[in-house]
Amino acid sequence: MTLLSNLDTVLKINNLYVGLKDMTIVKDFSLDIHKREIIGIVGESGCGKSTMLKSIVGLSDNNVSIQKGKIDFHGVSLRSMDQNQLRSIRGNKISFIFQKPDYTFDPVMKVKSQFFETVKFHTDGKANKKDCYKRSRELLEQLHFEAPDEVLESYPFELSGGMNQRIAVAMSMINEPELILADEPTSALDVSVQSQVVRTLMELRDKTGVAILMVSHNINVIASMADMVGVMYGGRMVEYGDAREVLQKSRHPYTKALLDAVPAMSQTMPESIEGAPPRFSEILQGCPFRERCPFSENKCETEPAIQGDASHWWLCHKQ
Repeated sequence: MTLLSNLDTVLKINNLYVGLKDMTIVKDFSLDIHKREIIGIVGESGCGKSTMLKSIVGLSDNNVSIQKGKIDFHGVSLRSMDQNQLRSIRGNKISFIFQKPDYTFDPVMKVKSQFFETVKFHTDGKANKKDCYKRSRELLEQLHFEAPDEVLESYPFELSGGMNQRIAVAMSMINEPELILADEPTSALDVSVQSQVVRTLMELRDKTGVAILMVSHNINVIASMADMVGVMYGGRMVEYGDAREVLQKSRHPYTKALLDAVPAMSQTMPESIEGAPPRFSEILQGCPFRERCPFSENKCETEPAIQGDASHWWLCHKQ
């Protein structure tokens, strides 16, 4: 992978902590994402992936909020913005693809009108309907819809979940954002549609230079599209680096266990990870994976140091 300069940095997250008043969910999370770069974050359900992603643009709910840390978009602090300023960026400079398309659509509004409203909101009401519908149709064609005009004239409830998810991907691109945040965008799709969404996101990246930060428990999807991969456990990033290095030469025991648990097209049964992830209400000392780790030692009760370098690092005592 070609190393990118700081001039290409779209989003910079530094020492981010997110949680409730008396509970921390995301801990000491740092990440840089550059133009044209796709970063995938993987981990078991409940590891804090979605919480981290939503906090970037102020979408956290259930009283979850940022406790400390920095989030800069092109050098400007997103944390210093009020909700009106964040709304002007969300769906415009930064798009969000939700895990469930229900969060994206108004069920009583036609698809074409929802594309138009998305554009109009960010153009002070000066959007041109004809141009908007033309662009919407082009995006649907790129997502391999056979009858884009019919889709635009439909209501969301008249379409399948997979179709609505692909429409949500198209809608995320209508304002030509610089960054897409994708929260499990393929989880509701069958395998053939997953491949279409993955291919389209990569084509859009190649054509527009958009950066994509995607969280998923589907390692195969992440492996097929990410330039860099991060692995989260217990709210922390425990391994990060070039996708090939992390997925083929993983160093953290949790990453290795996660990869061994992926079903393969062979007669070899996947290996489950014994035990359960830590609860966020627990106050953990040392390595968060030590209770489930086959290599755990007494020294794992102390905070592990980062090993490796900027292109591939891991958080573990094991050499």
